[in-house]
Amino acid sequence: RENNQGKQYSCEIAVATDLHNLFETSLTTMKTNELEKVSKLMNNLFLEMIGSGKDEQTDIIHSAEIDRNFKILVYGKLLQKIDPEIDLNGASRRVLTIAFILALTQVSNTEAPNVIDTPFGMMSGFVKQMTLKIASHQSSQLILFLTHSEIKDCEKIIEELAGSFYTFTNPAKY
Repeated sequence: RENNQGKQYSCEIAVATDLHNLFETSLTTMKTNELEKVSKLMNNLFLEMIGSGKDEQTDIIHSAEIDRNFKILVYGKLLQKIDPEIDLNGASRRVLTIAFILALTQVSNTEAPNVIDTPFGMMSGFVKQMTLKIASHQSSQLILFLTHSEIKDCEKIIEELAGSFYTFTNPAKY
């Protein structure tokens, strides 16, 4: 009886050790391979959305990455670090956030709606249009709450890409 109990404990310890090793290996893979995939895709999406690389004379941003401590770093034209919280304008910060979310959901193979309220509030022109196009193509289901000013200059893209769209009005103000 004692021998059977010892074997049972030994088996439980072996299972616990195997599970521990499995979780450690999975975590290491997420912190290295998967982190690198998210970082590369985020960088590509970000640069495409802001139009970096189109005119090397006026490009301010060279790249963006996620470091081993899970911090998003942005590098300037001369590879100097740019603090995203201080040195990037509002539009670039929003684009960087959207690029990160899209990269994370794509690399993790997660199919979930991306719901974003007023994503283009500080954007205009090319950046707004590219962000809309890329986000709509990279999302399995993109749901945007847009103001009139955010829709301006994007009407054709929205009509082209939207499965459906609705207008909500708050009559309490009138």
